[in-house]
Amino acid sequence: MATMNLDPNNVVDQMRLNTGDFIEDEPFLQDDVYLWYLQENGNSVIDGSIAALESIISYIALSPSSWEIGDASEDRPSIQSLEARLVKLRAKRSNAKVPVVIKSDRKNWDDINCLFNNDSLK
Repeated sequence: MATMNLDPNNVVDQMRLNTGDFIEDEPFLQDDVYLWYLQENGNSVIDGSIAALESIISYIALSPSSWEIGDASEDRPSIQSLEARLVKLRAKRSNAKVPVVIKSDRKNWDDINCLFNNDSLK
């Protein structure tokens, strides 16, 4: 089972790393699908990865957990491990608040203008 050679600077590869979809011979989703999820989620790699991973989990949940034909057999990844990855991805969402100045004691911008040697605005 060979893994893909992924570039962490590429958004699709970032999403593959986030979802755990990096088996070269049998990827769960094609690159175009990752790009669609990225676009549908406001170009957020984390939110696009979450949507893609939810899709992968649904696919696995509807597939047989294992199969056997003669000497060949295969076991699917466990949904529990993928759901744990999904929880961690959701935790990465940024909930940062933007600071807002309610009231300032600033009377003018002279101190800032002096920093840039722009005395003409005084």
